[in-house]
Amino acid sequence: MVYHEFYVYFNIIYFTTKLFVNSKIGMSDYTD
Repeated sequence: MVYHEFYVYFNIIYFTTKLFVNSKIGMSDYTD
């Protein structure tokens, strides 16, 4: 099903982006 594949693809992007943003915030907190 195309919708299922899109949902999985969206989850991958969402979690990787969330991890990237969290790491960026952590770095800024340490340098601040």
